[in-house]
Amino acid sequence: QRRGGAISSFGRVPMMERLINSSVDYLRYAEKMFWPADLSIIYPLLAGWPKWELAATAIFIIAISAGAALFFRTRPYWTVGWLWYLVTMLLVIGLVQVGSQSMADHFTYFSSIGIFVIAAWGANHLAEHWHLRAVVRGAVAATILVGCALASRRQLAYWADSETLFRHAMAVTRDNWVAADGLGLALYTSGRPMEAIGLFEAALRIRPNFIEARGNLANALLDTGKTREAIDQFREALRMKPDLGKIHNNLGNALVKAGEFRSAIAQ
Repeated sequence: QRRGGAISSFGRVPMMERLINSSVDYLRYAEKMFWPADLSIIYPLLAGWPKWELAATAIFIIAISAGAALFFRTRPYWTVGWLWYLVTMLLVIGLVQVGSQSMADHFTYFSSIGIFVIAAWGANHLAEHWHLRAVVRGAVAATILVGCALASRRQLAYWADSETLFRHAMAVTRDNWVAADGLGLALYTSGRPMEAIGLFEAALRIRPNFIEARGNLANALLDTGKTREAIDQFREALRMKPDLGKIHNNLGNALVKAGEFRSAIAQ
C-alpha cells in the first residue's frame, strides 16, 4: 500500500483524528454487523464527530470490556470473542490510514468472527437457561438466516451498475466526494457529460485537491466544447501534482483543439 501511494501521512490525517475515527468505528462496525443498513461502497473520511456518538462509543467499549472481564471464568466465549474483535480490528481500523475511507464493510470479514462467537455461544446459553426446545431454536435460527438472505438480495441490487451503486452511496452518506466522482464518471462514460460536470464540481467543492475529479471534470468540459475551461482544469491538476502523464497528454489534446500546437507538443 505504501509503494502504491495509498497510505496517508500524519500531516494529511493527524494521529488524534485517526484515534477518534478508529474508536467510533468499533461501534459503527458492530452496529452494521447486526443491522446492515445504509451500506456503501465508500464511507468518506470526515473530520469531526458529534459528541453523542463519541459518548455512545465510550459506553459501548467500556460496557462490553467490563462484561468480558466480569464473565471471564463463567462465560469465556465473551472474553475470547471480544478480544478477537478488538485485536484483529486494530489492523484495519485506520490507525494506519489507507485510502480515503473512514471504514469499509469488507474490513470486518475476519474480525466479525469474534462478535458472532459471543452471539452464538450467548444465544445457546440463553436457550439452555430458558429451556427452549430444539425445534424452537431451529425456527429462530432459520428466521434469522432467511432475513439475512433477503437483506443480502436487496443489497446486491445496488451493484447492478456503477450509476446505481454510486447513487446509493451518495444517498446513505454525506459529503461523499468519491461517490460523486464515481457517479459523474458513470454518467460521462454513458454519454451524459453535461450531467457529469455537476457531479465532478460537487466532488471538488467538498475536496478541492481531489485530482481525479478535476481531471474528469476537464475531460467532460472538453467534450462539451468548453475547451478553455478544460485547459484551466488540466493545468490546475498539474499544479497540484506535476508528474501525471495522463493529464499532460489530455492537456496536450485540449491545446490542439485550441490551436496552440507548440504548447501541445511540449505536453
